[in-house]
Amino acid sequence: FGYVLIFFALLAPPLKISSSLPLIRVDEILIYLFCPLILLTTKSTHSFHIKAVVFIKLYLLFFGIFVISTLYGKFFMNVPVGKRDYFELVSTIKYLILFISFSKISISKGEFRKILYFILLLIIISGIFGLLQYYSLFGLDTLTAPLYLQERLHIFDNRITGTFKNPNTFSSVLLIGHIISLSFFLTTKNIIEKYINFIAILLLVILLLFAGSRTVLFIYFLLTIILLALGIFSSDVSKKQITFLISFLAVGFIISISFLSYEIISRLKSGFDILGDESLGLRILVWYFNFQIFLESPIIGWGPAKALHPIVVDNEYLLILRRHGIIGLLIFLGIYLYPLKVAFKNFWINKATPYYLDLIILFIIISFGIANITNSMFFSAQIMDFWIVLLGLYFAHLKSDDSYAELS
Repeated sequence: FGYVLIFFALLAPPLKISSSLPLIRVDEILIYLFCPLILLTTKSTHSFHIKAVVFIKLYLLFFGIFVISTLYGKFFMNVPVGKRDYFELVSTIKYLILFISFSKISISKGEFRKILYFILLLIIISGIFGLLQYYSLFGLDTLTAPLYLQERLHIFDNRITGTFKNPNTFSSVLLIGHIISLSFFLTTKNIIEKYINFIAILLLVILLLFAGSRTVLFIYFLLTIILLALGIFSSDVSKKQITFLISFLAVGFIISISFLSYEIISRLKSGFDILGDESLGLRILVWYFNFQIFLESPIIGWGPAKALHPIVVDNEYLLILRRHGIIGLLIFLGIYLYPLKVAFKNFWINKATPYYLDLIILFIIISFGIANITNSMFFSAQIMDFWIVLLGLYFAHLKSDDSYAELS
């Protein structure tokens, strides 16, 4: 079920069931249909790891402040609460159900490895599909772009979006693929695996350039430097292999630039002129406007208030602050920081021989944390549906780690 869910989350377009209802994804339908069945049929002996229980409690607190802020907005701030607000509430509890379903099962490290390679393969397929659509090959621009992009159809030939709607969001997904492939490259001793991940790393940097997200490219360079440093000092990978990888990445980077459109190159160049960047200037105006809204109800916010306030804020932390106040933001940060703490602690314990899974979870959360300054991961169902599966499985695998430690 996990494989099917991840497949539809990463590759399938949303479905339009009714003009009066928001678009719904196939993976969401699967979650609502099968996750309750998983919970009902899972043996009672399959308990949660204590760390998964802590995460569930944190998430329940966030859901609680979500409900409170929505009710406060409706009854005290005269917010018109409608269908879209209720759907937001349903989506929020959906992630909790998804996490509970997957964090309770048993999974071996070998099976987890297969899932990660499956995710990497799907991300690469999505990227290649995006390139074909970008260059209008096989008529994909007329056949598939309207399904994936909807009202953003005009951007299909400016930047690649893969099987996603937003190129910035897709860039974050490509970065996840890079983190997976680079972590495997640094930790595996199998030479065939090293070559496979080496090819994936080269392909993903090309796709990232075509996606054209300046924030994600900054995160890419930052995390790559840190991961390579860890590879040199904490694993068996040789300096020769690191030099080989960096050299080919540089060549791939230079060659890719010659194929980029004028729009992408101009966009990337503007990232070096922060004061003159029109896009950043507009973002700052939006942030200022939303911060003023937050100041009118700073403790628990307004609730989603989709009919009253702008939906697009381009900063997840400010969006949460506006919707659920200071209390909501502090709890929301815990949803990211607690798994980060768990992954870092596990990595630190095994830093002499770092475990690829701890590295992957650790650096994905860091990438989300930075990307959320100009984007919003939590409110992208396509990313969250597969990320919560991955996170739930990570907490589930901690049980097998404990069992191994007891046997040792």
